Amino acid sequence: MGPLISGHYAGDMVRLASGMEPGDMLEIAADTSDGLALPFEDATFDTVICQFGAMYFANKARGFSEIRRVLRPGGTLLFSVWGPLAHNEYARSINEALASISSRWRPTFLADVLHGYHDEKQIQADLAKAGFTHTPQFERMTRFVRTSSPRDVALAYCMGTPLRQELEQHAGVKLKAAIDAAEARVRRHQVHPGVYIGRTEARFVTVQGG
Repeated sequence: MGPLISGHYAGDMVRLASGMEPGDMLEIAADTSDGLALPFEDATFDTVICQFGAMYFANKARGFSEIRRVLRPGGTLLFSVWGPLAHNEYARSINEALASISSRWRPTFLADVLHGYHDEKQIQADLAKAGFTHTPQFERMTRFVRTSSPRDVALAYCMGTPLRQELEQHAGVKLKAAIDAAEARVRRHQVHPGVYIGRTEARFVTVQGG
């Protein structure tokens, strides 16, 4: 989704990371499967950061286990995930718009993937399964994203995330029609002429390796 949505949390990640004196640091990009097979030796990094990427791990515990492997003893994992769809207004509106354009298809990416990994007990269980023995610390953060272009918001979600693949793979949904429907729904967030604001929520998780 790029700077338009997730960029509003970049400063929070920097603040949390800088408070750790991170030393040798690895940043795992969002929307990647590389977290399941990191090309590094054991105990290489003091800090691993993953901003809005853990939701994409096909096997969460395995992904976290790989991260723990490359962390030095006492190293720290810091990652962020999106909160539930109900607390992310633009994403919720776009999901509702997409669900309305076909009676035979229900979009799943936004609800089940992008905003589907936020339960703190589940995250703690996955970390424990991966070998993290310390209790993770959770911080919920909320930002209100302001834009003058509902089209940009629609494009950020429909073209800038794997939602695009979901749309393209469904024969009954035309990509342009989906973007148009998403834009129309985002326009409902107008607070003043030419000003649109949507609430977003994220979880930041910090956990020390063994």
